Amino acid sequence: MSDFVGRMTLVRLREVAILIAVLLLPLYAALPLVTRLASAADSSAAPLAVPLSNSFTYQGKLTQASADASGPFDFQFFLFDAAAGGAQVGATITTPAVAVTNGLFAVQLNFGDAAFSGDTRWLEVRVKASAAASYESLGRQQLTATPYALYARAAAVATTASVATVAQSVPWSGITGVPAEIADGDQTGPTYTAQSPVALVGNAFGFSTVGCTAGEVWKYSGPGNTWSCDADASGTSYSAGEGLTLSGSQFAVAFGSNGVAATASRSDHNHLGRILVWKPRDGGTGCCEHKWGRH
Repeated sequence: MSDFVGRMTLVRLREVAILIAVLLLPLYAALPLVTRLASAADSSAAPLAVPLSNSFTYQGKLTQASADASGPFDFQFFLFDAAAGGAQVGATITTPAVAVTNGLFAVQLNFGDAAFSGDTRWLEVRVKASAAASYESLGRQQLTATPYALYARAAAVATTASVATVAQSVPWSGITGVPAEIADGDQTGPTYTAQSPVALVGNAFGFSTVGCTAGEVWKYSGPGNTWSCDADASGTSYSAGEGLTLSGSQFAVAFGSNGVAATASRSDHNHLGRILVWKPRDGGTGCCEHKWGRH
């Protein structure tokens, strides 16, 4: 196997193919952002039928003993954050029995959503013939970005952005569908003023206390239909006259028991247990004058 590894090299054509694939890798990573930007720029554009995945195509050319390799080969791909050592990013991708024809091969790689966040990455490739026992490393290669992928990383317009170094603005004249009430660029809304007796303090309306003293109330009166501050009327006062009593809000007749002037006569005229009767003056013969007396 060591003989195989010593003679197995990646020729310049393979390096060119790998470089092209590597340069396309960040551009692929930017495709979701580019898609969102296009959607934001033209909301009428038809949506994609199938959302993009994180997979990208890796192509290369494998030679063995200065000749193009052919047959099934097993590959392993590792992503690292350093040229040597460092930490592995994402999972190891193993692609068994890859068909290599005249040295050419292509595989699909997916290191996950968080693999390409803008930091430098190195790709390590390991290969072995499908019948061999162990893999041999072909070393690491730094992944570089294409110019347009760099532009996408610092997109001028983005649906969402955690960090923005340049903010774009749209002039008022460039906005369509502006409501008429704010077409002048200033939406102040209706203006309100207070009329007596209402006062406006800040954004709250209430009754004014100007011109009023304690216990007074606002009254609406007069031929001019105006409001004025005046004493709070308590209503007409009533009192009980002779022969009447007033308890709370109820009047009643004051019946006398001894016939005094400030009382009313009883209907049976029975005062102090006595009644008035008509009798003759002579004491009972009925022959002479008659008068009222008590019995």
